[in-house]
Amino acid sequence: MPYLLGGTTRRHIDCSGLVQRCVREALGLVLPRHSSDQAAVAGAQEGSGRALGEPGDLLFMAGLDAAQGHVGVVLRGARPGARTLLHASARRGEVVEEPLDACLARVGRVEHVALAQLLELG
Repeated sequence: MPYLLGGTTRRHIDCSGLVQRCVREALGLVLPRHSSDQAAVAGAQEGSGRALGEPGDLLFMAGLDAAQGHVGVVLRGARPGARTLLHASARRGEVVEEPLDACLARVGRVEHVALAQLLELG
C-alpha cells in the first residue's frame, strides 16, 4: 500500500491510519486517528515489566530516524530477535514489514502498548 500522510484507505495510508485499521479489523476496537491520541487512549508507556515487541503489541516511536509520533504493529516470530514490525513508512513510501530489531535501532524513544491493554479497551 502506498504511503500518504493522512491516508486511511487501502489506496493510501499513513502509520496511524494503518494501526487504526488493523486494530479495528482484528479486534473490533476503534482507536483515534492520530498516533499521539492512540498512545494516550491505549495507555502507552515507556518500558514495561515485559520485553518490548510481543506479537500484537503497538510500538510508538520517536527520534533519530523515526518521525515524531510513528507507530507500528509487532508481528510474528517465536523469539524477540525474529519478530517483525508492520508500519507505513514515509521514508520508503509504502507499508513495510521489517525486522523489529532494525526498526528499534533507528529510534530514540519507544512507548509500548501490549495487546492485553488493547483488549481491555473493548
